[in-house]
Amino acid sequence: MEQIETLYQTPESYTFFREQGFLPVDGSLYGLFKRYERENTLQERSAVINISWSCTYRHLYKIICDYLCCAYFRPERPVYFVIYPPRMDKSAYPLQSIVDRLYELSKAAGQPFLQIRLIEERFLSGYEALSGYHITIEYQEDNSEYAFKTKDFINLSGTVNLNKRQRLTKLFKRTDLFFKPIANKNIDICLEIQKTWCRTKDCSYCMSFLGCEKEALTAMFALFNESVHRGILLYCNDIPVGYGIGERINERLAFAYFGKSIGKDYFLYILYTMTKLFFNRAEYINLDVDMGNHGLRMFKTHLGLYGLWRKYICTFTKD
Repeated sequence: MEQIETLYQTPESYTFFREQGFLPVDGSLYGLFKRYERENTLQERSAVINISWSCTYRHLYKIICDYLCCAYFRPERPVYFVIYPPRMDKSAYPLQSIVDRLYELSKAAGQPFLQIRLIEERFLSGYEALSGYHITIEYQEDNSEYAFKTKDFINLSGTVNLNKRQRLTKLFKRTDLFFKPIANKNIDICLEIQKTWCRTKDCSYCMSFLGCEKEALTAMFALFNESVHRGILLYCNDIPVGYGIGERINERLAFAYFGKSIGKDYFLYILYTMTKLFFNRAEYINLDVDMGNHGLRMFKTHLGLYGLWRKYICTFTKD
């Protein structure tokens, strides 16, 4: 597999898809990706994440028969696709025709298979039912997303919330901590906090998971809409020490997109406050993946009751 993955990260594969009408993703496409969100549950399928991380994901897109099809070119992986169906319940074009077309393109690009990722569990049966292929289905826990019921997350009672309650109680009592809402006029402070956080980390190790979060955060600034996105800055003695940015998508779901802090338990305090202030009317808040990072996994699993929302990988081959 290592040889295959190396082979398909060549400039030739990227050039091939450009020649087939696939175009680079940039900030001007936010409105287009927003139309294809389709009340998705997975954070990586949101318009904000797609556009803000496009600088590090290096992906292309093309509308094929009403479906938004994205091709991703990531180090140490074969080229893979993410498919966004149109909002209408029933498209004039079946999923079979889209997969058939992408399979043809993948073979023409020199790949031995077609791989589609970020498939939500509720849509998996549609891919399993496709005909004419040998279909391999994979699930990776590292890439599943942590979802918390907002009522449970805000509730600090009971044994399940003991750890969170003890950590937050100490912060509630402090008089040197306070919050300010994020607006266009002060959102650049988030980047200064991010830079301070980054100075204490190994840059190459951090980027090995997703890419440069500083770049993605900077791209987010151009997308930030005070009437849609919500965020808070945490201050300690008038010095900014943390931030969080998110969005309530609908009555069911809110996303926490970006956030960092400098200080023990500050980020927990930010998430709790942001959820209580802005996302309490959503049923769930999605805190994204842990990417196999032990520290991040420990943090998320100790926040209280949670569910892992699975994302699947389907690989299509033929005899």
